[in-house]
Amino acid sequence: MATIAVKNLKITKDANKSNELCFVSFTYSVECDRAEQVLSEAGLLKFEIKASLLGYDDWFDDHLSDMPSGTNHYKCGGGEFNIGPVAIPCSILDEDFGEDEIYLKVTATSVGAPGGNEYTAEGSSDSITLNF
Repeated sequence: MATIAVKNLKITKDANKSNELCFVSFTYSVECDRAEQVLSEAGLLKFEIKASLLGYDDWFDDHLSDMPSGTNHYKCGGGEFNIGPVAIPCSILDEDFGEDEIYLKVTATSVGAPGGNEYTAEGSSDSITLNF
């Protein structure tokens, strides 16, 4: 089963515009197992990639923003993707009272897998604590 490593999540404020814009960057990679690699090399398997910024909460995590993934359809062996910086309004990240704990989740879902089988993998970054 594929695994996703998400790292280097970075969120910075635009110092020139009184904190109206924040810039998000991150890196991720998808590692496929041998069976997925064979299917992908044969053109029978690719993954739809989605990346989302989330705010951690005790009850349920808040979806804050969808992020670009660098590719619409990933084939095994596609390497590491460096995304950003992507500008978003800082107000989106202010989702809680006090500190905001923000993390990124990347999801890969199979497209066109043989036999109708579905392959799914998720990976998340470490949280970043913001004080807005």
